[in-house]
Amino acid sequence: MEIEEALHTYLSEFKGLSDMGAKVYPDTLPELGRDAFASGVLPAIVYQRISTADVQSHQGSSGLSAARFQFSVFGTTKGAAVAVREQLRLALEGFHGTMAEGGVEIGASLRAGARSMYDPLLRIYREDSDFMIWHAVTQPT
Repeated sequence: MEIEEALHTYLSEFKGLSDMGAKVYPDTLPELGRDAFASGVLPAIVYQRISTADVQSHQGSSGLSAARFQFSVFGTTKGAAVAVREQLRLALEGFHGTMAEGGVEIGASLRAGARSMYDPLLRIYREDSDFMIWHAVTQPT
């Protein structure tokens, strides 16, 4: 299982997010249509890998990778977006262990920044958080 699939499974099953009705999407938000309030898509989390640094040793791959992910939370109100962002933080900040059943071994997950935005055309709020996620990768033979 790749880290993106493990993240999707883990976040989709995280009780604090699922209780809020938050949906999790890779890369892009589905089409909202004419009215974000009536679309049924929100609240939503969109995640994407921003960068990856594989940790090397003198012998080659260490089997460890540091991936920076951006998580964008979208909501119809500022309060809703902030509440989902907080549950996302609780799900990821300080996480270590196996992410998702049969998933990826995580050494550490650390928040690396956050910001807020508003889209006046779509009338939706956005809360971004970046996380550095140190995880195991398959070593070449």
